Amino acid sequence: KVAGPLFVPPLVGKIVEMVIDPYGFWDRQLKYNPNGYSWTSIMNQFTVFATKADLCQKIFAANGPDSLTLVLHPNGRIILGDNNIAFQSGVRHKALRATFINLFTTKALSLYLPMQQSILLRHLDMWATKFPKGASPTEMRTFIREMNCETSQQVFIGHHLDNPVQFTKDYDTMTLGFLAPPIYFPGTALYRAVGARKAALVRLERAVVSSKKAMSQPNVEPTCLLDFWTIHILEEINNAKENGTEIANYAGDFEMAETLMDFLFASQDASTASLTMITATMKEHPDILQRVVKEQDRLRPNDEPLTF
Repeated sequence: KVAGPLFVPPLVGKIVEMVIDPYGFWDRQLKYNPNGYSWTSIMNQFTVFATKADLCQKIFAANGPDSLTLVLHPNGRIILGDNNIAFQSGVRHKALRATFINLFTTKALSLYLPMQQSILLRHLDMWATKFPKGASPTEMRTFIREMNCETSQQVFIGHHLDNPVQFTKDYDTMTLGFLAPPIYFPGTALYRAVGARKAALVRLERAVVSSKKAMSQPNVEPTCLLDFWTIHILEEINNAKENGTEIANYAGDFEMAETLMDFLFASQDASTASLTMITATMKEHPDILQRVVKEQDRLRPNDEPLTF
């Protein structure tokens, strides 16, 4: 017997409760079985809520059209589209993931880290000026999210992204769709979210074209994650042309833009939540904060740049 609610409303299930009180909803769901898995119903879909890492791995390993398919969110496919990497499985999914190897080499990570540090220090300086010691407490989640968005965009797309301000607005509108009821018609938050995603994809597709043009030139070094990925994709395209084989569907400009959107989406809310939690935890445990400061003083006594 699977733990779960004794009753769920017909057809809509727990969707109303999840939209109105998302944090409370998942907290209550956790209590059905804190160390295993439980069930609920969302929009008449049987939904498994797993809390153990090994069980999650088994579920992900079984992901496929003939077993379990990831939903992410009731509005997930409507907003992110069917080609989102989370909804893929099988040979196609495996081939796409194999193209990401270049993105996490020592050379690539050594490029990302200074970019992250520069943005982080700039935002910390801004916060220290805007919120001096002794001032009224301020909720930092929004500011941390802004910093995280800028970091992700710079590391992933770099100078290839035109008009980052408008892109961020479109991205924020898209994510608001995940807090909205699954009602799709003009004027609704979900409708606006889909439109914002389409606008953001236009900019990402232009970024892909820019990266392909740059990385096609001789002796040009990559400047962001997209460039490292583009190098691998261009090699695959050239090999396919030389061997007379079909070019992988994920190598197209629009398809690469969709995957870039997946990267950005995966990097935002979870890491923002983690950074916010760490910030709050440091405030609540000053002894741990002092240990972190001492460690940094020992490892970087002169504020040396971070290295990987």
